[in-house]
Order: sequence, then structure tokens, then C-alpha cells
Amino acid sequence: MTSYRKQDVRVQGLRITIESTTIAARTPTTITLRTVDHLTGGEAVDRLGARTPLPVGQPSARLITLTAVPPSPNSPNSPNGQPWRITTIARA
Repeated sequence: MTSYRKQDVRVQGLRITIESTTIAARTPTTITLRTVDHLTGGEAVDRLGARTPLPVGQPSARLITLTAVPPSPNSPNSPNGQPWRITTIARA
């Protein structure tokens, strides 16, 4: 994404398909999900408006760690009442 910024290109209409998600680790305050996904659509748009379709990507695995955060009046809650925030995303 950084190289797109340097070239003044934005991504529009990004679509990602999630193939699978499993819980890889869990503590009382964190959950790490192993997720396999791939790019299924979108386009790069340059500063002049020229559009280039993004190629469909190969499946890739990621570890996404969510951390519980103290509730606040402005933070939405998950269905179980605990607010979560993504703290890391890494390749699996």
C-alpha cells in the first residue's frame, strides 16, 4: 500500500474473499485468528482517473490478533458485550 501512496494511486472497490478462519490462540484478553483469504476484485486508480483492474490473488494465510479494550461510551460492543480491537496482522 505504501508504494501506491508514493505513486499517488488509490485502490477502489477492493474485494477480499475469506476462505477460512479458525481460532489459533486465546487468552482472556486476546484472540488470534488464522485466516486464509485472497483478493477477488478491485482496481488501482491514478491521479488522472485511469483505472487498472487488480489481478485475482492467490490464497494467503494471516494471523490476526484482537485485543479486548475497556468499554467506553463511544465504542461499539461485540455481541457478547466485549469491545475488541485489531492489534496485529502478520503472515502465517
